[in-house]
Amino acid sequence: MPPHQAFGWIKGNLFGSALDSIRPARVLAGLMLVANPFLTWVTETAEWSVMRANLIPMAKDRYPIEPIWRIWIVVGM
Repeated sequence: MPPHQAFGWIKGNLFGSALDSIRPARVLAGLMLVANPFLTWVTETAEWSVMRANLIPMAKDRYPIEPIWRIWIVVGM
């Protein structure tokens, strides 16, 4: 979609009236309310060393040992 058509679509569908202008702002505020704690957890409080140490055992936990090479092919893709 060319830029001028995209701006027209945005203006018509997201900001066509006062009520239409409030909806995107509410969605954005809701996303920020969810994203901020999530990003704080990801960057500050999550224990990523546990994930690093247990990633391979979790990935191949119940998989038979003989065809384990298939997992590594898929991981390598």
